Amino acid sequence: MKGQPTGLGSLTIETGLWFFVLLASHSADKTECVLKDGKPCKHEMLQELLRRQIVLTRFGELALRSDDLDAILTEACHLVREALDTDLAKVIELQEDQVTLLVRAGVGWKPGVVGIATIYAADDTSEGHALKLQEPVISPDIETETRFRYPAYLTDNGVRAFVNVIIKGGKDRPPFGILQVDSRTARKFTEEDTIFLSSYANLLAPAVDRFRVIGDVRQGQALLRESEARLARAISAAGMSTWEWDPASDTLRFSHGFEALHGQEVGTLPRMASLRQVVHREDWPALTVALDRALRGDAQGSLTIEFRITLPQGEVRWLRSTGHAEFDTKGAPMRLAGVTQDITISRNAEERIAHMARHDELTGLLNRRALRERLEDALLRSQRGEGCAILALDLDRFKDVNDTLGHAVGDGVLHSVANRLLDATRETGVVARPGGDEFVVIQFGLRQPQDAETLATRIVTMLGEPHELDGHEVTTGVSIGIAIAPTDGTEVEQVLKCADLALYDAKSDDESRFRFFEPEMQARAQERRQLVADLRLAVVRNEFELHYQPLVDLAQNRVIAFEALVRWRHPVRGLVPPDAFIRLAEETGLIEPIGKWILFKACADAVGWLPDTKVAVNLSAVQFAKGDLAATVAAALEGAGLTPGRLELEITESLLLDEDDATLAMLRRLHDYGVSISMDDFGIGYSSLSYISKYPFDKVKIDRSFIAAGEGKSGAAIIRAIVELCRSLGIPTTAEGIETRRQLEQVVSLGCSEGQGYFFAPPRPLADIPPMLGGPQWPHHSAVH
Repeated sequence: MKGQPTGLGSLTIETGLWFFVLLASHSADKTECVLKDGKPCKHEMLQELLRRQIVLTRFGELALRSDDLDAILTEACHLVREALDTDLAKVIELQEDQVTLLVRAGVGWKPGVVGIATIYAADDTSEGHALKLQEPVISPDIETETRFRYPAYLTDNGVRAFVNVIIKGGKDRPPFGILQVDSRTARKFTEEDTIFLSSYANLLAPAVDRFRVIGDVRQGQALLRESEARLARAISAAGMSTWEWDPASDTLRFSHGFEALHGQEVGTLPRMASLRQVVHREDWPALTVALDRALRGDAQGSLTIEFRITLPQGEVRWLRSTGHAEFDTKGAPMRLAGVTQDITISRNAEERIAHMARHDELTGLLNRRALRERLEDALLRSQRGEGCAILALDLDRFKDVNDTLGHAVGDGVLHSVANRLLDATRETGVVARPGGDEFVVIQFGLRQPQDAETLATRIVTMLGEPHELDGHEVTTGVSIGIAIAPTDGTEVEQVLKCADLALYDAKSDDESRFRFFEPEMQARAQERRQLVADLRLAVVRNEFELHYQPLVDLAQNRVIAFEALVRWRHPVRGLVPPDAFIRLAEETGLIEPIGKWILFKACADAVGWLPDTKVAVNLSAVQFAKGDLAATVAAALEGAGLTPGRLELEITESLLLDEDDATLAMLRRLHDYGVSISMDDFGIGYSSLSYISKYPFDKVKIDRSFIAAGEGKSGAAIIRAIVELCRSLGIPTTAEGIETRRQLEQVVSLGCSEGQGYFFAPPRPLADIPPMLGGPQWPHHSAVH
């Protein structure tokens, strides 16, 4: 403040700063350890370290203005309680008899403790034990602790756990006392906590000792000088330097510690003009403004500024200077003095936190929050005439990678995809990962949509190449939806929605890997949402019914089973076939209750048929993934009174793609229970003849596409190969989709055991089934004879 003389206040300033900085230095060392080897820091750890440094800064700024020891001790308690997020804290002073401790300062305590409560430092007390060992002593739960006696005021204030650390004395002096941090819940103070508190107490000790020396006239000036030297050494060791500037003569003076901060000897920067040569050119204007404000007396002459310097070797560091100006009786500035601290580590940590807040930790790409900010900017630019495309990407079959190869490989794929996207966009766009296996690219260019089509083609090609990861060659592929701004929208949510709609169309279209948004997609999406809503109501209202299509033994020309096919009796749409809603039911999870209803209903209906007539029920992969399928099947059979041998479960090849051990175990469990297992639609998708021998199939159903092509040589050859393989394994084959007598004769001549299709009968309601039971229903085919 203007006109305030130096002296005791000046000593207090240095004490407070010394206390503040050495503890900050310890926290900085811990941050540096976390950042070692270039590994990314955890967000929470960085925040904790920075939080402790922030509260320390507040204490340091208070100490600059205080010459009251009790105020410093009380603020020290506030600070340590906040830094460790605990309930109470206190400083216990060792009295002259060296056995009695007085609660000198504290926060969080009821009246009658601070300044009043005393403790006898016996060996059977935690405080006496700490003084004897000169080491931290922790009581994690005094309700179960048996080592020590505890004063009544602890339990009266609800204390359950605490830690004691020694506040040492000066040279040849006994300890000042103990810093104690208390918790009202049981707490295992960590090694990091005790290291932090020990450093904290070691910093508090010289600050306290300074007041003891000043107040002890018997010791004279020698002890005072020794204490000051001790303080100077501590400041230098903490990576700090005190400084003083005489603006009239432009003379700069630094204490020891300058060398560590600036990489130069004391005296090499004697003037402000020479300091300018090492301050980063971008920060010099702000530094001069801060100096001018302090010299004018703004904010009572205080100075706080952070700036960069360049060391002689070229390394850049961040420094933080705090100080105060002193004025003569006329208000003219005489001196500006303060302390400079190296804050490079904390600044880097802050920048890391800021980066983590806006970037995906795994890939380093922009996250959802940053994507929205960049999109807002991009949409504004698009309205000023700059072309802009938003590409929404979704990896194909990525779930299979995680499920079969593990999340470590999955993370590797995501990292590889991110790098390829950066290569594909080069400097023409922005790449983000909102989450999961979803990515978004913002592309700028005057030639839209041509540029977007070129980019999408390049991305499809690059992401279609295998990823080499930990000995695995992983191929995923990608689907892309594209929206063009401002044509498809001027708001973030609007363009993202349009891109997502186009992406959905691309994923449902096997012929196209990317699609541009079209207005019709909005209508289809609305229709889909309505259909989903109606489907949910249908489950509640039980709007489903079963139709049955016969399976015919071709040798005996008789029905041996009926396949249950679900229909939805919609109140407005009428009878909805399964291909219009089954896929939607699988995507929304509704297939589980629908599939369970089909299973129970089919078993109940089949009880009324002839004893040797089976019922076939299709199963979805979702039913395998959720719940206990074997238990559900058993409950359906037992509830209907149907023997397991009369139930046939049909699965598709897609369920077997991952060759999951759990799927194999479930199929074997069902097979052992007595249920027949049939592979449906064999020959499409990812057909593998190895499935037939590996899994417990009782029947293979040849897909209708081969039956339709059976009149040609290639189709007939495929059917014959399947039939011969199955015959060698003792597995019958069913030809699906027989619609003409010629197709029937063809499949019979190729050796198929059973047939199904419109030639025999379309799916029919339960009431139409009885006439088809029993003897032959169709003329004998010539191929049988």
